[in-house]
Amino acid sequence: MLFSRFVDVSQLSSGNWPPADCIHVITVDGLPVAAILKRKTKKDFQAFQLMKAKKYDEAKTMFQASLIEFPKNDLAWAALAEIYEAEAKPDSALAAAKNTLNTYPGDIDMYQLMGNIYLKQRQPDSAKRLYAELGKYNPSFSHYFLAYVDATTGNIPAAYGEIDNAIEADPYNQQAYELAIKIAQQTKNTDKQDEYYEKAKKAFPEAADK
Repeated sequence: MLFSRFVDVSQLSSGNWPPADCIHVITVDGLPVAAILKRKTKKDFQAFQLMKAKKYDEAKTMFQASLIEFPKNDLAWAALAEIYEAEAKPDSALAAAKNTLNTYPGDIDMYQLMGNIYLKQRQPDSAKRLYAELGKYNPSFSHYFLAYVDATTGNIPAAYGEIDNAIEADPYNQQAYELAIKIAQQTKNTDKQDEYYEKAKKAFPEAADK
């Protein structure tokens, strides 16, 4: 059974793409943007079906079995990380998420999952080191997540600085504006609230007109 898979820029820059055992590579301007892979196992597909049915214990067992046959399946590792997090097993969730990043180093969802675990464990420095690593692949979200850590630990000026860095890297990072406005509301800083609201209106004029 064959299936196709599109590539993320982080996989290209880290040398993880295309997989050595792919059947066919699709290139655009000399870059391998997609590949056709031979499915080594259907257990991952079955595991996702079990997740949809909310049979999480069975899904976990099936994902684990699929990874024995295809250990670089980042989708399966990511799903396992989410299951372990829901089970309040932070060490297992972190290990699964790290395995996801070995193949897909720009997976924003896994950075967020790991960072939240570190914050729950009161390890903000670990979260900040993790989010700084994301800067290699997605500078805007790296700064956004760093701003979140600063806001969570009460360093509001640093949070605004990171938000500004996030917006500079990507003026259309909507979550950065939303975080700034939320911080301003929580700290009752109307000047900052107005400042970022106006910045957001310039980036998203169609939303401001609604």
